[in-house]
Amino acid sequence: MCYRLRYTLVFLFILTAVVSLPAQGTTSESASLREQFDAMVSGSNRYQQFRVVPQTELNAFIRAVTDTLNAHAAQTTELSSTIATQRENIERLNTTVSSLNDQIAQLEKEKDGIYLLGALVSKVTYNIILWTIILAALAGLVFFFLRSRLAVSVTQSLRDDKEELAEELATAKKRRLEVEQDLRRKLQDEINKRNR
Repeated sequence: MCYRLRYTLVFLFILTAVVSLPAQGTTSESASLREQFDAMVSGSNRYQQFRVVPQTELNAFIRAVTDTLNAHAAQTTELSSTIATQRENIERLNTTVSSLNDQIAQLEKEKDGIYLLGALVSKVTYNIILWTIILAALAGLVFFFLRSRLAVSVTQSLRDDKEELAEELATAKKRRLEVEQDLRRKLQDEINKRNR
C-alpha cells in the first residue's frame, strides 16, 4: 500500500511538472516531455484503476525532467545575464544620449549666440549692445559737432568784439594824439607868447 502511494505521489508530481512546463525538446532526447510522458503511460500496464510504470522508464523520465529543468535553469541564468548586460548597455547609452543632448544644447546656444569679450551672449543682446554703442557714438558726435559750432560762433563773436575794441582803441589813441598835439600847440603858443 505504501509502495502504491509513493508511486502515485511521484506520478502526480511528474504530471504537475509536465503540465506546468512548456513542451520543449530535452537535452538528451528530441521528444518533448509531454510526448515522453504519453509514451510512458501508453506503454505501461494496467492494474485495477492505476497504471503500472516500469522503474527504468520512470527513471528515464525523471532524468529527462531533470535535464529539462536544468536546461531551463541554465537558460534562465543566461537570460538573466543577458538582461543585466542589456541594462548596463541601456544605462551606458542613456548616459551617452544625455551627454550628447548636453553637447547639442551647448552647440545650439553657441549657434544662437556670439562671443563678446570672451563671454557668450545671445544675438539679441549683442544687437542691443552694438546698436547702443553706435547710437551713443552718433549722439557723442552730434554733441561735439554742435559744441564745436557753438565754440566757433563764440570765437567769431569774440573776434568781432576784439576788432571793434581795437577800432575804438585806435580811434581813442588818434583822438588822444590829436588832443595831445592840440595841447602841445597851445602850450608852445603860450610859451612863445611869454618869451616875446
